[in-house]
Amino acid sequence: MEQARGLEFSSTAWNVQGRDKTPNLSKVESKEGPGYRLLNMLRKTLKGSENKEPEVTHEAPTLVPFGDVVGCLAIHVRNCKHFTPKIISQHYSNLFIRISINNVVKCTKTCSLLSQNTEKDFMITFDEVKYFSVQVPRRQDDEKNNIRLELMQHDSTKKYLLLLGSVQVHLYEVIQKGCFTGELQMLNKNTFICRVEVEFMFSYGNFGYGFSHQLKPLQKIIKPSMFMDIAPPPERTDPVT
Repeated sequence: MEQARGLEFSSTAWNVQGRDKTPNLSKVESKEGPGYRLLNMLRKTLKGSENKEPEVTHEAPTLVPFGDVVGCLAIHVRNCKHFTPKIISQHYSNLFIRISINNVVKCTKTCSLLSQNTEKDFMITFDEVKYFSVQVPRRQDDEKNNIRLELMQHDSTKKYLLLLGSVQVHLYEVIQKGCFTGELQMLNKNTFICRVEVEFMFSYGNFGYGFSHQLKPLQKIIKPSMFMDIAPPPERTDPVT
């Protein structure tokens, strides 16, 4: 009897354990179903994308025109000659050329009026170049377009400046010609004083290297540089832009 009871108890216990295991197996099976497998795949994909560095696409920046066009103006004052007899008779010393454009003023060195052989050979050689970073106004009649050259004398005894003659050139004329040399008449109240030989040159860009994003369609025209254009080293270039 005791053996029978033991067998009955053990079989009952086995049945109970079997019943307890059945729901656990069904849970495992449900976990390993198609939905669970899909979820695992998504998790692995997300982990893989987190580890990978995001690909950076280099896009050329769009250049937006802003403000006035900028350029570099070079003025090479060579000499003054063909002075009037009145100026020659005064034997002026401490003469210089004052250049002004858009409230920026620069001056050459001072020189004296010396004669070579005859009165026609009276000449002052300055041979100086002055550079100006200028903004080109959109309106042609803007006063900022006026380039003014003045022949001045500095009186060291009376400590004042004397204007002997002046001439004015329009910035648009220089831009259209690009680079030219001319002999300009210096006047004082419509009276001829002398001739000044000046070379003008204009290039786009703050430093005259022939670049201006405001005038991108005209890149072939603005390309010539005022200075030697040396290619930068490879590590400082961007192949995209």
